[in-house]
Order: sequence, then structure tokens, then C-alpha cells
Amino acid sequence: ERLNNIDTLSKSELLIQAMNQFHLAFKIADRPVSDMGWYVIKDKLDLELKRYQKVYGYNDLLLMTVKGDIVYTATKPDKLGQNLLNGALKDSPLAKGFKKALKRITVQDFEPYAPRNNQHVAFMTAPIFSSGELIGVLAFCLSPDSINAIVQRREGMGKTEESYLVGAWNEQISYRSNRLIKGKEQCVMGYETRGDDIDKALAGKSGIAIKVNDNRDLELASYAPLQIQGLNWGIITTISLEESITPKLMGEQAQEDFFSRYINHYGYHDLYLIHPDGKIFYTVKHEADYATNILTGKYAESTLGNLSRKVSQSKTFGISDYAPYAPSYNDPYLFVAQPVLSQQGEIELIVALQLSDDILEQVMLKRAGMGKSGETYLVGNDMLMRSNSFLDLDNHSIKASFANPSIGVVDTQSSRAALAGETGEQIINNYLGHSVLSAYTPLKIGNTKWALIAEMNENEAFAALIKLEWLLGIVALLVGFTAAVLIHRFTQHLLTPLLQVNEHLKCLAQGKVVKAGDIICRGKDEIADLKRLAQSKKLVGADDITYQGKDEIAEIIGSFHQLRNSVKSTIEQANAIAAGDYTREVKLLSQQDQLGIALCEMTRTLYSQSQNLQKQQAELRRINEKLEQRVIQRTHQLAQANQKVTALNERLKAENLRMGAELEITRQLQQMVLPKEPELKQIKGLDIAGFMEPADEVGGDYYDVLQHNGCVKIGIGDVTGHGLASGVLMLMVQMAVRTLLTNGMTQPETFLTILNRVIYDNVQRMNSDKNLTLSLLDYQDGVLRLCGQHEEVIVVRQGGDIERIDTFNLGFMVGVEPDIADFVAQKEITLQPGDGVVLYTDGITEARNIDKRQYGVERLCEIVGCHWHQSALEIQLAVIADVRQHIGQQRVYDDITLLVLKQKKASYTVRP
Repeated sequence: ERLNNIDTLSKSELLIQAMNQFHLAFKIADRPVSDMGWYVIKDKLDLELKRYQKVYGYNDLLLMTVKGDIVYTATKPDKLGQNLLNGALKDSPLAKGFKKALKRITVQDFEPYAPRNNQHVAFMTAPIFSSGELIGVLAFCLSPDSINAIVQRREGMGKTEESYLVGAWNEQISYRSNRLIKGKEQCVMGYETRGDDIDKALAGKSGIAIKVNDNRDLELASYAPLQIQGLNWGIITTISLEESITPKLMGEQAQEDFFSRYINHYGYHDLYLIHPDGKIFYTVKHEADYATNILTGKYAESTLGNLSRKVSQSKTFGISDYAPYAPSYNDPYLFVAQPVLSQQGEIELIVALQLSDDILEQVMLKRAGMGKSGETYLVGNDMLMRSNSFLDLDNHSIKASFANPSIGVVDTQSSRAALAGETGEQIINNYLGHSVLSAYTPLKIGNTKWALIAEMNENEAFAALIKLEWLLGIVALLVGFTAAVLIHRFTQHLLTPLLQVNEHLKCLAQGKVVKAGDIICRGKDEIADLKRLAQSKKLVGADDITYQGKDEIAEIIGSFHQLRNSVKSTIEQANAIAAGDYTREVKLLSQQDQLGIALCEMTRTLYSQSQNLQKQQAELRRINEKLEQRVIQRTHQLAQANQKVTALNERLKAENLRMGAELEITRQLQQMVLPKEPELKQIKGLDIAGFMEPADEVGGDYYDVLQHNGCVKIGIGDVTGHGLASGVLMLMVQMAVRTLLTNGMTQPETFLTILNRVIYDNVQRMNSDKNLTLSLLDYQDGVLRLCGQHEEVIVVRQGGDIERIDTFNLGFMVGVEPDIADFVAQKEITLQPGDGVVLYTDGITEARNIDKRQYGVERLCEIVGCHWHQSALEIQLAVIADVRQHIGQQRVYDDITLLVLKQKKASYTVRP
């Protein structure tokens, strides 16, 4: 922006004429800077150039001839007449910038400058041409304050976060802005500094790195070069690694970070974030190990130190055993650790959790099924407790066991066997000397081996077995008696069922169908099972049955042989059909062989269906081939369409990125031109608070408060729509208002008429239908002059009384017609101490709640009246809070703008 400023000014007709006149004055007079002609030229320039210098915040503005003579300065007349090529300033940064400017616009880096008491200043220089001939050089002088004002902005930055500039000059790297967080006295403009991130930024590289600062604290540093013609600068942003990596919670837990809430929720004692070099840069509890090096420091041989070393080497998850930990009052704790790896497999940081005995206690002390004397517990390799005892908490808890090992030791047969890798159960004397039934098994977690033991008092464990022995004796007597009765009954019913089975099998062998009711099955024994088996034909092969007699049993076996041959023939026929052979002949066993007759009919039917199926399969193959061809063609068409859609998406993506960048730039410009709090505080006689929130990235609302020659110009407007075009038009209005005010235009009707013409011409050039409502207020000595058409103006008197002024007849929509002079009128409002006005856009009054009900002017007046005894800022905050409560979770569809002006205690006499 500043390069554009000097380029524009160097080409202005005013400056070119002045340089030609200075050049002529040098030819005529020996000391032109004291000549009357020089003063005439200077007076013409002073008004414009000094105002330009003040508006843009330059320390000085200078003009030099092509021979190096200083012919004009806005602030330091003692430099006039000095020559930059052979005078006292020949080695100054101004002389260096002058020489470079003879060829092009350039920026001379910050250096100590003698006329400014050797303070660091920089110069922007540009050549001045007249009809293609170089006639002089224009220079802007910049102080560090102008750079600091930009770099030291704190919006959106963390507590330890800051940005600063560095640059290389005369083989030395030093600061180009002052630091706020670190070294306020030493880390200032010109102070030498070094660092790997600084070297990379000045080498044209960008990146993010973790580094150790001068206080040996870990920082996250972002670095990038600055592309400024003629300068080798870089920008560095640093933040404490602890702050950058620990997310803060919002709302009621604002004082609690995510990790604090995490360990409280899951019952961990502490959480550690460890740099790969070993520095503990974050813990929740901030005990004695915080900010120490766990790999090389005083706690390097602790449980956490050994685990961190192991995890650093293996780059995998690790777990330690319980052991006393000095930073936590030497109580025993267990640690788990997990490295966080980069895409290249390098450790970025190590996350470690510290566990007390509370978590294990919740599991080990569950009492379900344990009776009165039962318990489960863990024992470590050192025979000390790894969980808290249920029976002897005073001596056999984890803490007590480590504190007094001689009493807390658990050296029993079960603990020794489990630690040796065995699993089993036995009756032993436990650690209290009681006889118990003990079950044990080894438990391995990582490289740590524990013994898991479950025990119960012997008498309590075997009480149930004694009761069971008595119960079994009684059951045995009852079973014997019942068995004798059943044997007698089954013997009487054996012969008749066997004869029925024999007759049934004979019929089956001849192919006859026998009804299931022909065999009566009343029993539930083996004979009944045989009868049912005969009914269902589920018989074993006859070869499996051998019998040498000639009684009923022999007849049954003969029937089995006949049935087997019949079933075998039927199975062979079924296998042929399954193989697709429908020509095999079926042999009937007899005229009554219903199964054979049905099998013949089924064979003929299947043969006919098989022929039809072959024809249908041939037709399906033909259809499938056509379908495949169609699919291939359609796939090719879809691939071509997909390529077109992909290309279109890429173009749309690029266009969206471009439009997003344009919107962001316009939004930043829009926010930059809004009046800032320090400006508003400088306005005498008025307490002012303003608020604007766009519905989209760029708003269409406008408000401004400007002060010039004792008069305050206040404007509020609403451009149709919102978005980029509306935001640009808002910027045009702000620039036009400031320009007219700066040029001394004060008459309200004329002011608004000229402003309308400027906006109308720009809208026509944009080929747009955008326009806006706009009201302008001029305040001076307790009197407001209002003109322009916008929303109603709310006038509030000291006691809270409300007056509403309709602005419809005070103007016309700006940008619709080229000339609105006939529509413009003004209204004068006298303000007494405590009186004021409230200006707003329809984004407030037309804001809708979930029931589609508008906020309304009446509610706005009510809230303003209730809070009018407070300051302008408190009134503004109360209104905005009430509007947000009205809207609730609904989407905001319009920009919201509010301006509150309140008359302070008068230091003048108000005009009647």
C-alpha cells in the first residue's frame, strides 16, 4: 500500500510543478532555501504534503533534486540545503535510498539516522519525472512505530503468542520490530538476534519448528519470508509449546484445559507431554518434575525416566510397574506412555499417563460371588502388593506394602508359583496365616509380570460340598427303586412291538405304502424307537445286523435285507437324475410299487423340463452378450462425462478460492476503515459506541464517525444485499465521505448531493443495481443536523424519554438517480447533557425469532430507555445481547449495525 502511495504522489501534477520551480530557484539563487521564491513554493506544498504526511503516519516527507540537494522537508528544516552526495548525510540511509531511487522505487532498510538522534528509520524513495526527464526524488521517512502498530496487534493471539520482524543489514541480523512478550527492553528494533528459524526465513523458506528459547522453554515457531522489494525481511511468530498444544475448553470450563478434564474424568493422577529430547513441557499437576528433563535431569532414573527412555528407543507403547515416584510425594504409581510419530516415523512428542491405585481398586475389590472371606489381589515380582487388600488394608495396600515391605510382603506358595509362570489351585496359608483355598495364575502386562490370586477361607469354600454329599445319597436311593419298577414294566411289552415292525418292513420291501397308524407306538423305550424307525424308513444297512436264529428276530432281519435292496435301487435312480441322466429304466418291485411308479413319472417330467431349460439358457446367453456390449458402451460414455465433470469441478474450485480470497481482502479492508475505539474517545462532548456484524463474510452495512476542524460527521447506511459487491460499495461511501469532509465540505445538503453523484457514477460503471439508504449527522456544540433517508433516528432524553424521527422526507436512496438535490432536507436536533441518539440498520429491527416475529423498533426503544443511565458502550452491549436472545438459534440473514451517541457534560453554552 505504501509503495502505491509514493508511486501515486511522485506522479502528481502538484509535485512535478513544485520540483520544476525548485529547480529554477536553484539556478537563480545561491541559497534558494532562504530565498523568497523558495518560501512561495514551500507554502503551496505545505498544506497538501503535511496533511498527506499526517494522514498516512509518515515521520517526514522530503524532496531532493537530481544532484542530491534537499529542497523540502515537512518536519526538519535544518536538513534543507544539505547535499546527500557530498555532505554530512552522504552515508546515511536517506542518501542510500536517494541513489537507488534514481533508477526505480525502492525501500531502504532501517538504520541509525543522525538527524533523528541515531534512532532507526527507514526510507521509501521514488523518482520524479517530468515529460520523461528525471527532475528529482521523493522520500517518505518511516519510524519503527508504524511497523510496530501493524505487527503488535493482539487480536486472536494466545497469552504467550507474539509476532515480530527480522532483517539482514550490513551482514548483521537484527529485529525490525519490537517484541511484546519477550525481552521488551533488549528485543527491540536494531537489536541483534539469531536462530535457525530466523536464518531459514531470511533464506526464503517457510515452515514450523519446535525450538528452545533463551529461558530454556520449548516454543512453537512459525517462520516465513516477506516479499518486499529491496528488503530481506522475515516474519516470526512464536508461542509456548505448552499453550499451543493444550486446547482450552469453552464456556463454564474456560479455566480448565482439555487434558485437565480428561484425567479428572478417567481417574488418572497426571498427564505428561514430553519433548523427544526429554523436556517435560506440560503436566496438569505441575509437580516437581514439571519443566525438567526426564531423560537427563534429576528424575532420569525414576520410573517415568526409565519408561520414557524405553519408549524413545522402541517408538512403541510402553508400561511400567508400580514403584515409588519422588515428585509425587514418593507414593507408588504406574506409568503408561505412547509416542506420537510423524509421517517419517520420527517421534514428535511422548504422551504419558500416571496411574494411582484407585483405578485398579475399582476392579479388584468387586465383591460379587466372593462371600465373606474371599478376595482377589495382585502381587509383583518383589512380592509386594500391586492392588489393595480387602482383608488387611492397613498393611497390605499398595502404599503400605511399599512403605513397609517387611510387613506388606506376600510370600506364599501361590504367589511364588504364579510368578514362576504356573496356574493352579491349592489349600495354603495366606499372608495372614489363615488356611484358604487359593487359585492363582500369572498375569503379564508388557514386560511386567504379576501374580493374580483369588482366595477364600477353607471352611467357607467347602461348606457347600458337605451339603451336596448328603443330597447325592438320598437321590441314589430314589433312583434305584425307580429303576426296578421300570425294568419289570418294559419286559412285559417287548415281543408285540417287534412283530409289528417285522410286518411293516415286509410291506416296504415290496414297494407298498403302509399307513403310519398301522404300527401303534405307545412307549418311549428302545422298542418304540425301532417301531418309529420302521415307519420313517430310516434303517441301517442289513449287513450290519447278524443273527443265527429262526425266530421273529430272524424274520425282521430278512425284511431288512429286502428293504435295503429296494432303497439301493431307488438311490441309484435318484443319482442318475441328479447327474442329468433321464434315460435310465426304473424297475418296479411289484404292481403295487407306488414309489417306483412315481419315480418313473418324475423322470419323464424332469427330462421335458431339462430340454426347455437348455433353450432358455441359450436365450439368456444371447441377451447377456448384448447387455455386456451395452454396459461397455455406457461405461465409456460415463467415463467421458466424468472427465468433463471433474474438469468443471476443478474450475469451480479454483473460482471459489479466488472469490474467497477477494471476499477476505474486502472484509479486512472493511474492518480496517471502521472507526476504532481510540478515535471515538478523542471526540470531545460525545460518548460513542459502535457495533457491526455482517451476515456473510462481507457486510453491506455502513457506519462511520469522523472529526474535522471541530465538527463531527456521523454516517449510517445500508447497502442493498450483502456480499462482495455490497462491501465494495460500502468502502466507496466511506472513502467519499472522508474525502468530502477532508476538503472542507460541511453544508449537509450539498455534501449528500455530491456524495450521491459519486456513488451513482461508480454504480453505473460497475453495471450494478446496488444502492443504499444513508443518513448523515453533523454534530457541533451540542447541536445535530440530520439529513438523508434511512431508518428512524431514536432521540433519547436524559430521563429516558424517547423521540422517533422519521427520515423519509430528508433524502432519497443513494445511487439510484444522478441528482437528488430536490429530495434532500435537514432537521436540527439540540442535545442537552445526558441526551443522545441511537442509529441502527434494519438487521436489528427485522431480526426474527423462531416464531418468525420481528424484533421491532418498539422493543429497541424499550431496551435503550431501560439502560440509558449507563454508558454508551453498556447500552450497546445490552441491545446486542437482547437481539441475540430474541434470535436464539435462528440463522442471521442480515447485517447488524448499531451506533449509540450520548452527550457528555457540556463545556460550552448550547445554542437556543
